[in-house]
This record gives sequence, structure tokens and C-alpha cells, in this order.
Amino acid sequence: MTNCLWCNQAVINPISLLDILAFKPIKEKPVCGNCYVNFEQIMTGESCPVCSRSQVTQEVCADCRRWKEIYPDMHWRHHALFKYNAFAKEWMEKYKFTGDIRIAAMVSNDLSKKISSLKKVDFIVPIPISKKSYAQRGFNQVAILLKKANISSVATLENLTVSEQQSKKNRAERLKGRQPFRLTIEKKRLRNKSVLIVDDVYTTGRTILFAAECLAEAGVKDIQTLSLFR
Repeated sequence: MTNCLWCNQAVINPISLLDILAFKPIKEKPVCGNCYVNFEQIMTGESCPVCSRSQVTQEVCADCRRWKEIYPDMHWRHHALFKYNAFAKEWMEKYKFTGDIRIAAMVSNDLSKKISSLKKVDFIVPIPISKKSYAQRGFNQVAILLKKANISSVATLENLTVSEQQSKKNRAERLKGRQPFRLTIEKKRLRNKSVLIVDDVYTTGRTILFAAECLAEAGVKDIQTLSLFR
């Protein structure tokens, strides 16, 4: 028996007959049911078909229409697992800023299943953080999420940002940002390849689209994007 990584209460893992007959170790869950329900899943029929933003209609949202005006030739599909609700913000604060990387295991199974369900790609690319953020935090939160989910990724981009962190900027400041990324590998390795860009939170889409733009200019033929929260 294990304890929930969030509330520290005992986690009861029900064992089925199939589990017993499989003669394999029972994988214990790192989160209890009461805490897990706080991760609100985004439903396909109740979200924007382009960016997965939760909404009552299935129409392309206003944000995506504006991005299409800026990037008329870029085609992408953003996937997200959970709504960025109050619990998600608290979870991200503990994980990303307090540094409790253990709790990445709470969502690792969901992340692994989601990525497995998507179209297969040549490279999975985590959004990099700036050198300043890495020096303060000591880890790249997206890289840790992928590692906990046993997902192989390639550090394809470098974040050259020297200004304030994205999380501390308001919406207008995020949208006015300049391209912060550059390639860390040769363009020929990316030419005509397919990639999945992964981030922790999709807010305005500015960060992920900067990354997509950088990779598209390098010759990537197919781009998908994914975030834990939207």
C-alpha cells in the first residue's frame, strides 16, 4: 500500500482476478481517487477543435482564428489533457515552483496514454526553459514530466529568454514577446520530419507557436503540440 503524493492518505489499489492470473507485479497508484478527480479532463466534444480550449461549442475559438491570421501557412493541432482549473494551478505551483517533482507521477500514466494515442512522430520536443529559470529551479518541468511517463524526448530547442518568466507576465505581455528559441541540432536532422512539441500549460499559445515556428522554418513537415493543462 502506498500513500497519495498529494494528500498523503493511503491509496487502496483494487486487485482483479485478471491481475492475479497475470502473475505480474501490481502497479500501485501514486494518487488517491479523491485527489485525482480534481484533474478535470478536457472532453473532445466540448472544446475547440484546434487548441482544446474548453467551451460549449465545437467551433474554432477566437484565439485560434487570430493565430491563423498570423500563421496562415502553419497547420497544427494542439492536444491537452486537463483543464487549468484552481487545483491545476495549485498543483503547478507545488511542482514547478516549490520543486516537488515527485508529484509528476500523479499524471504520468495519463500523459503516456495520451501520447500513445496520437499520431506517431519522429521527435518529441519538450519546451525548454531559460538558463536563468534552470539555475533557479534546477530542472526542466516538461522534461521531468516526460521522463516520469517513460517518454523519450530530444532537446531540440534552446530558450534564449533573459527577461521575466512567462508565468509572471500578463496576457498582453505574453503576446508581444519575441521569438525566444533557436535550434540546438542541425536542420538536416529535422527536414521533412514530424514532431510533437510538449509543454506544461497552454495559456495564450504564444510559447508553443514560437516553438512550432522555429521548427517549421527548419523544415519540419508535420507538427503536433500537447500540454498537460489548457
